[in-house]
Amino acid sequence: MKQETKIWRDKANRDFEVAKKLFDGGDYTYCSFWCQQAAEKALKALLLEKTGILIPTHDLVLLSKKLGAPYSIIYLCKELSPVYMESRYPDVEEFREYTKEESETDLKNSNEILQWVEKNI
Repeated sequence: MKQETKIWRDKANRDFEVAKKLFDGGDYTYCSFWCQQAAEKALKALLLEKTGILIPTHDLVLLSKKLGAPYSIIYLCKELSPVYMESRYPDVEEFREYTKEESETDLKNSNEILQWVEKNI
């Protein structure tokens, strides 16, 4: 594994650990945000390993399609991708707070994406 890939993968794993701690602390909106970040960095790690290229995007669907991911992973990316804007910027129309149930789903989806990346890296 390339050193730069390892850095991106490790950051993804750290982001996921942060998300779990935020969930345990009841901060569901930020938990969901860090779930999205973990998935994004994991996908970018795999893309970097396979192509040597990083795409400057937060679109998880685009990243997963570039990787030839199975539909099940693309679907999880579709579910998680909007979190980047919805959880972060209060001045965008889509902004909202996340519930415990939504964050729990985001944790599950992010974890599945990270596991898929790990198997394919």
